[in-house]
Amino acid sequence: LGGSAYSIMPEAVLEAVGADYGVVGEGERIMVEFAADAERGVYPGQRIIRAASQLCGSMIPRASYDPAMLTYYLQNANIVSVQTKRGCTHNCVYCSYPSLEGSSIRCREPREVVDDVEFLAQERGAKMIFFIDSVFNDDAGHYRDVLQEMKRRGVCVPWTAFIKPEQLDDETVLLMKDTGLKAVELGSDAPSDATLEGLGKSFRFRDVAACTDLFARHDIATAHYFMFGCPGETQASVHEGINNIVNLKKTVSFIFMGIRILPATALEAVAVRDGVIVPGQDLFDPVYYIAPGIDREWLERVLTAGF
Repeated sequence: LGGSAYSIMPEAVLEAVGADYGVVGEGERIMVEFAADAERGVYPGQRIIRAASQLCGSMIPRASYDPAMLTYYLQNANIVSVQTKRGCTHNCVYCSYPSLEGSSIRCREPREVVDDVEFLAQERGAKMIFFIDSVFNDDAGHYRDVLQEMKRRGVCVPWTAFIKPEQLDDETVLLMKDTGLKAVELGSDAPSDATLEGLGKSFRFRDVAACTDLFARHDIATAHYFMFGCPGETQASVHEGINNIVNLKKTVSFIFMGIRILPATALEAVAVRDGVIVPGQDLFDPVYYIAPGIDREWLERVLTAGF
């Protein structure tokens, strides 16, 4: 076994699935070594194999864009994923990205990223690229290097990405649009200042609204994902959040009630503190956090009516 879901709770998933071995973390090198050893009849002493180090720069390889596998993606979604970097510097309480990829940014070479985009568009028939970084517009500006390389080489392919509603302006959005940006998924996550703070976000709702308007001015489609019941949620903030979302213009919003608690996240500790779960509780079957003082049935009624 391998991959992000497995790496979040390897012992529980391995036990449930009944596989022989599992790789935690980046598996590009470990899997090659494992296969070579297995061919000689040599197997690890431990069932769970953990990556000893993280890959950086050119060591992060291109994905294996196998034609048969790509055909599946193109037939079912018409979109192909490209990664420009790994890691996340943010501290969102619910998120597993830092534990999966680390809390520092490890960038691929912009030239190699654009090589992938060009290859997928010209050789594999990809109609849209999804930059699957945890956050595309990183604080250090690596994403601009990728976009500048695309512009320099005249590569313009429809693309989308996860964008945080900060550090953007008309010039940056125009550069994005010049390279093919068609739509963005904004990492808004909470619809009020109180719950944004509770999630550990570095921005506030005015930034969400301003970013939505910025992309709308440039005819770029946007989508938001908003969670209710976050740490710090009150009945007043629920009503405020509904009003904030309804007043966003020219965008699509997806509404969620509660936040799944994942192991080794700050939300797990918050949930223990707030009595939502007990220390060491098994989280293999989904458990959702809803702030103490918010009745689940009341919240469902209010959200249903509000939207």
